[in-house]
Amino acid sequence: QKTPEDDEREAHDRELRDNPPRDDDLGPAVQFEGDDPYSQQNHIYDKSRPENLDFLRKLRTLMDKYPGTFTLGEIGDDHPYERTVEYTGAGLLNTCYNTQLMSGKHKELTADFIREPLEKFAELSDGNWPSWAFSNHDVVRTASRWLPDSDGFSHDPDCAKMLIALLTCLRGTTFLYQGEELGLPEAKLNFEDLQDPWGKHLWPEWQGRDGCRTPLPWTDNKPEKAWLPMSDDHLALAVEAQQRNPESVLNFTKEFLNFRNENRALQHGQLNFQDSANNQIMFERCLGQNHILCAFNLTDQPQHLQMPMLGDPQTLFAQNFDGKTLERFGFALLEIE
Repeated sequence: QKTPEDDEREAHDRELRDNPPRDDDLGPAVQFEGDDPYSQQNHIYDKSRPENLDFLRKLRTLMDKYPGTFTLGEIGDDHPYERTVEYTGAGLLNTCYNTQLMSGKHKELTADFIREPLEKFAELSDGNWPSWAFSNHDVVRTASRWLPDSDGFSHDPDCAKMLIALLTCLRGTTFLYQGEELGLPEAKLNFEDLQDPWGKHLWPEWQGRDGCRTPLPWTDNKPEKAWLPMSDDHLALAVEAQQRNPESVLNFTKEFLNFRNENRALQHGQLNFQDSANNQIMFERCLGQNHILCAFNLTDQPQHLQMPMLGDPQTLFAQNFDGKTLERFGFALLEIE
């Protein structure tokens, strides 16, 4: 016999109603941008149900009995920022991240692409703490996805470094997916190597999610047997090799995260976007008297830094920056008065 607790655990609509057809203005419901049954529905009855909130309150009450715990939700919703604010209200989750900065193989990296989600969340937020990620186990690796003119499997170390700096300069908790700290590109697989049922179904239009799920290369020795084959292109990017290279993406990531951990403005400060060309993104992180201007060239072409009148700013951390020009995938963090 069903109990009230059983009802509260239900993730689906209690009346088992069908989802209506999807509104065109919502765009794809998943990271695959082609025709897919899941993207033909407006998902209002099979997820993000009101009953979830009662469960989350009980979960948070339990977690609060254990000091130092942190609750995190993953939002996959047609209205991600509204849902994130709802799920991180008083007595609910500490934070949520969503897939809006990850979905799609063909979304161009522009200032607006980054700026609009953060400003939308800030507009809706009532002190809620955001989280952001560029990659996870379900999407094309960022090193390939946002590399200009990429074939979907290429990579550039400077681009990978710039993206890690950009992500970890955003306001909120940030998540790096395994291999992102190595600058790993998307792995190209043969059909017979695929394990993802979705990839098998969509082949050859898309290989699915297995390209970001291949084994992490700790050494340049290729394993004889694994769930997925290790990409030959990943062997030269192995942890062991990158640890020996002071210019590697791995050592950059360690250095930059140490820098971030020592800077309270980057951890806790407010974020204010500055107007810039769409191929360059610029914002301030501010905490008390500490003001940092963060500027990023999102392209492989030199961009003049469109900097407001700042006097004589001090460069705190930079890549491919000569004081006036952000070279390919260049960025600069400048302390301003």
